[in-house]
Amino acid sequence: MALPGSIEFANYLEALEATCSYNVDYDVFNIRRVSLWRNRPIEWNLLMAAVQFWYPEDHVFRFGLDEVCPTYEEFSAMMGINPSVAAALPEFSRSPRDLLAGLLRISPSAARSLVVGGMISLPAVLQSVHLREVGDAGHSGAVVLGLVSKLLLVTGELLVDPQLAAITSWMSYRRNPAAVILAETLNGLDAWREGRSDFLRGIPVMLFMWLSERLRLVALPEYPLSAVPNFFSRHFFIFGQDVAGWENWFVENGARNLTGQCLGGGSCSLFWS
Repeated sequence: MALPGSIEFANYLEALEATCSYNVDYDVFNIRRVSLWRNRPIEWNLLMAAVQFWYPEDHVFRFGLDEVCPTYEEFSAMMGINPSVAAALPEFSRSPRDLLAGLLRISPSAARSLVVGGMISLPAVLQSVHLREVGDAGHSGAVVLGLVSKLLLVTGELLVDPQLAAITSWMSYRRNPAAVILAETLNGLDAWREGRSDFLRGIPVMLFMWLSERLRLVALPEYPLSAVPNFFSRHFFIFGQDVAGWENWFVENGARNLTGQCLGGGSCSLFWS
């Protein structure tokens, strides 16, 4: 199975962000919390085992007689976004060139060179803004497009769908991308389970956190590492198993450990800080 992104890309994205004389305002894009996840580890063996319990025809994980599936409300809560906020959606009426020009604050003619075969070239985008004046308005758009492409809607490619520029643009108006992210994640699970892809599209890190919560694989430490108990300061009950070990665990404990509590309710959103 392929893993998302590359060390070189992550380093380049961080270098681009560091060139800004101001902090990229992730709050504007409604992803302040999500931006903290980009270097977080994922237990890939858990995900590779869990996909064996995914049923594409029903879009559910099935553990014994119990079924569970991530919801829009849960994904919104994990991102720290109110689910009633208007959605960030694709825009099929505009060309890739125009979508990119609007996001990066450049002319359509300049954006044309950043589009290859109808797809956006991430290296070309990042290089173009990297060479511009520090503090330029295009920096934030480029950095967030990189985060969207490599974290929120993982593609595994450096040529990405131009609709990611549309979604990123809508996010600059504080729209909620959870619906698109959830749909892409569910479709990615379908493709992975059916052998149509060796890459998990969507947002693997959020799926990992969601499964860990719903199957009660994590707990607050006895002495919290921060005033707000974020997910990655929590303790795993079980960790470090191989794929076969996780599959056996799901068979033996999946239904028993499954919690029916929606992650969007109560104070659960604190866990995802």
